[in-house]
Amino acid sequence: MLPVAMIGVGIALLLSELRKANAATTSQSDDVDGEAVVIFSPEKTEAVSEDVEWMTKAIWAEARGESATGQEAVGWVILNRVNSSRYPNTVKSVVLQPRQFSAFNDDDPNRVRAISLSPSERGYDAANSAALRVLRGQVPDHSRGALHYANLDTVAGYFGGRIPATHWIHTATERLKIGRHTFLKGVA
Repeated sequence: MLPVAMIGVGIALLLSELRKANAATTSQSDDVDGEAVVIFSPEKTEAVSEDVEWMTKAIWAEARGESATGQEAVGWVILNRVNSSRYPNTVKSVVLQPRQFSAFNDDDPNRVRAISLSPSERGYDAANSAALRVLRGQVPDHSRGALHYANLDTVAGYFGGRIPATHWIHTATERLKIGRHTFLKGVA
């Protein structure tokens, strides 16, 4: 497992692997506009290091302590958003989009720690490995094309124990629970 800072050393090999994975791996999903999900295209190869860095930060901040499958599913939600016309087209832009990933909200006490994540931080290696597996197309989309996820217990806690009927979570047409997160499709 390479820390983000060392990825540039083997970038040619990584790019080759990504191109092979991209050629062999596609996935269909209504939530990504019905188009094949492109893990990396030749136009995006210069962003590999930044994509790994920000997906690692997001997985660490949002899903540390979850199983490898749970961490990979969070990574897939980010990648599904990158490939959706409804969201920004880079991992960093998706992760930092206001009010989307709570660990990166201005009012979240973990924000600074997440943004300045160091490879020496506990849980970094697991998050980095999950990010690399997702970005290389080495694991299936455990989220099944989801563009959203939430810890429903945490959300309910914000509202005194019960999620209001008007909350966006109730608009989902499909739900899948992995660990503490519920992955949602069809959110209006």
